[in-house]
Amino acid sequence: MALLGSARDEALSKDAPIVRREPGRALLSHGQQRLWLIDQMGGGASAQYHMPTVLELRGELNVALLQQALLLLVQRHEVLRTTYASDGDHAWQEVQEVATLALPVLAVEDEAAMAEAIEAETGRPFNLRCELPLRAQLLRLAPQRHVLVLVLHHIASDGWSGVIAVTEFCQAYVALVEGRAPGWQALPVQYADYARWQREAPQQARHAQQLTYWQQKLASLPEVHSLPLDHPRPAQQSFEGALLHSRLDAQVSSRLRA
Repeated sequence: MALLGSARDEALSKDAPIVRREPGRALLSHGQQRLWLIDQMGGGASAQYHMPTVLELRGELNVALLQQALLLLVQRHEVLRTTYASDGDHAWQEVQEVATLALPVLAVEDEAAMAEAIEAETGRPFNLRCELPLRAQLLRLAPQRHVLVLVLHHIASDGWSGVIAVTEFCQAYVALVEGRAPGWQALPVQYADYARWQREAPQQARHAQQLTYWQQKLASLPEVHSLPLDHPRPAQQSFEGALLHSRLDAQVSSRLRA
């Protein structure tokens, strides 16, 4: 079950199986609905939920086969050729039966120009209403040195499924170079099937129970934290962050796992 992300473990732990839906519009999963709302509130102008992958390719490269490998990946996974829409009250996803994916090639002079091009491509927003949630750009530094920039939107993937997408793309390219099909097994379900399953009554009841549990657990928390700030909040959020590592003692760790 590829590109179901963390949905896999949740689905397999339930009694009701995921089955294929009928073609046409489909409901959004809870995660997709959240990301769609965030995207629309921000005017579709943010790159905070982009998932970029940068691959350095050395040696002979067949650009036509590289693009064909991307198309095979998009054809295999419906979520990679899905667009999103809403009418004000409801949002939905719609799988595009026929999808094209361009692979523009940009010649760059040096490492600085390459870094600038990568930053521009990974920071360019998606229009989820009409664009696929995956795009690619090939940077050429020399005849046998290229950099492939892949950008996935989080509405179509997560860390787990993103690794699958890149792995299968590489498998497809190798297979095409060798003159054969990738040899993938057919997928029994797609992400939109999981989204529909998630909206069915048994799952909705479980989610309601979980919501009640956490509302009770967090009821005593203040609406705004009281942590000291070292600088004022900017007028426009930049979404720039950093890593902070901290260790929890055994007692706190056990309580979190309980």
